[in-house]
Formats: sequence, structure tokens, C-alpha cells
Amino acid sequence: MELTYQHIPTLRKASGIDFPSSLPAIKAPITIPANTTVTLLLDQTYLTNAYLTLNFSKGKDAGISLKYAESLFENLKKYGARKGNRNEVEGKDFSGRKDSLISDGGNGHVYTTLNYRTYRYFQLLVHTKNEPLIIEDIYGTFNGYPFKQNAVFNTDNTEIKNMLGIGWRTARMDATET
Repeated sequence: MELTYQHIPTLRKASGIDFPSSLPAIKAPITIPANTTVTLLLDQTYLTNAYLTLNFSKGKDAGISLKYAESLFENLKKYGARKGNRNEVEGKDFSGRKDSLISDGGNGHVYTTLNYRTYRYFQLLVHTKNEPLIIEDIYGTFNGYPFKQNAVFNTDNTEIKNMLGIGWRTARMDATET
């Protein structure tokens, strides 16, 4: 299986903290103050299979929740699992698989999921107690079947080029190790 570093390029929403506009495009530590609840909605910008890794320090007893979703939903209570436009996040609900952990307050912790997660959107929820938590890095390690692309389709049609790229990525993700 191919394993490739994947930076998460876009922050779509932040609540509970003033998030620098340069992040997450530029890797830099984020300090979440003591006794604070912060929610970050990050966008990989395309669907992926990846092992998510969170590097963090301090923040004794801070609760950390990592949630993954292909898309956000239009009013889950009213409409159920209706996705609509997958590029839109405003006014939409997040629902997806969740991993949870609690910081012991030490330095240099690395959390990586035991199995890959499939997501485009990633939600990080942190609730600190009496000590700030420092998020040093968050990224994915893409997991896909190492198909070799032996053919080329030349076209000036941008829509077809995009469709071919989506199809290639889907084939690699769906094949997993079979």
C-alpha cells in the first residue's frame, strides 16, 4: 500500500479561538488556552483514506475529539442524511465517526488512528481544563492501492480531466489492499 504525507490545507470554521489566517496552510503550533472549548473544521478539499496524526503537548486532562466526514449535512433533524452541495459548510451539521482521547499533560505526544479513516472534512474539538494544550501538528497519511497509471487520455476539456482525476483517486481508495 502507498503511504503518503497529506497536509490538511484549509480551515473552514473556527469557534472558541481566534485562529490565525495562515494556518493550517503553514505548519505552526496552536495553543488552546486553559478552560476553553475550541472547535475547528478542517477541509482536505477532496475525499481521502488516511491515517490521521495529531501531535500535541501539555493540556493535562484536556478532552480531544477527532471526527471525520465525507460531507456535512443539511439539518440532520429535519432532513436526515441529506448532503446537498459538498463544498458548502455554512448552516450544515457535522456527523461522522469519532475518536476521543484525554491528554496526560506530557510533552511530544503523537496520536495516530489504528486504521485509516475516510474523510474530506475533519473536526477537531478540544476542551481544556486548567492547563493550555499545544497542538503541534495535524496531518494525514494517505493510504491507497499503488496502481500504476499506464494510459494517458489527452483532452482540453477541464471537466473530463477533473472527472478522470476523481475516478483515479476513487479506484485507488476503493481497492484498499485487494
